[in-house]
Amino acid sequence: MTAFRFAIMGAGGIAGKFCHAVSILNDCEVCAVSSKNRNRAEAFAGKFGIRKYYDSYEEMLEVEKPDCVYIAVTTNDHYRLSLLCVEKKVPVEEIIRRWQEFKGPAQELELPSAPKQFIHYFTEDNRPQPKLDRDIEGGMAIS
Repeated sequence: MTAFRFAIMGAGGIAGKFCHAVSILNDCEVCAVSSKNRNRAEAFAGKFGIRKYYDSYEEMLEVEKPDCVYIAVTTNDHYRLSLLCVEKKVPVEEIIRRWQEFKGPAQELELPSAPKQFIHYFTEDNRPQPKLDRDIEGGMAIS
């Protein structure tokens, strides 16, 4: 299986935490980071070993064509950047497929108490998120 390629929009502290999280996952990598400030993107890329950096969110999406984008900017820009990802066709179907196939350490070790599926993804529109969804078989739920 080829590595699942994340790209990051924003080069602040929370993006760094995301890089650390991706680094512990098998078959995943951060392929690029973008920031409105090229120097900041370059410094972030150097710190976290990311090969590509951009000062344009649009250019990063067009060139890299990532499997998924982590939006790590201030919340006032989330909506615009989410729409940009949709416009540039970041492949939602591939993300869902990868989530369904993902195995956490407990599944890889085949522990008897491990949930059968580590991540459960729900696609219903306007789906309420009852507390039970957060603890399905001890795994994670995303909607």
